[in-house]
Amino acid sequence: MEPYLMEQLTDAVISVGATRFGVSSAQLTPCYSSMNGVYEYEKSGTPCILRFTPLAHRTVNLVRAEIAWLYDLARRGVPVSPPIRSILGHFVEVVPAGFSVTAFLKAPGQSVTYPDCLHDHDLYYHWGQTLGQLHAASVSYELTLPAIRRNAWHENFYLRHVREFVPDYQVRRKTPCL
Repeated sequence: MEPYLMEQLTDAVISVGATRFGVSSAQLTPCYSSMNGVYEYEKSGTPCILRFTPLAHRTVNLVRAEIAWLYDLARRGVPVSPPIRSILGHFVEVVPAGFSVTAFLKAPGQSVTYPDCLHDHDLYYHWGQTLGQLHAASVSYELTLPAIRRNAWHENFYLRHVREFVPDYQVRRKTPCL
């Protein structure tokens, strides 16, 4: 996330978002994040994730579309981290300073590390199986509200603004993306 957006994700904003999902900001542990503010917490002994997404990157409807798809995948038995409803019953909440807030059950397991993953053939086998399940379930996915849909890959914020994120010395790598 760009520094100016990180500055807007203040303790007060985080507290409001956490409260919407029935958790105190004191219970949050920051996780690695790049595009979003991501925090881990436990609720009734269950590990969960709280995510703050800048509305400058994704509109509320884009986030709602992502959550609707994820909810559908979980309903069909695909092993994903299902979304959690806020205390008001919403999957997506909007908080001051321009962030949407969502929560998920934390996926079991551990992070994949490089270069250890390069020789983990079981990892790639299971990853492929899971991607196959995801694809099979997604093929028949129907939008619940056609106005709320995810962008196609080429509509991605970072691809559209690649010149702002790729250093000038890598300009030859920028050109094919545009």
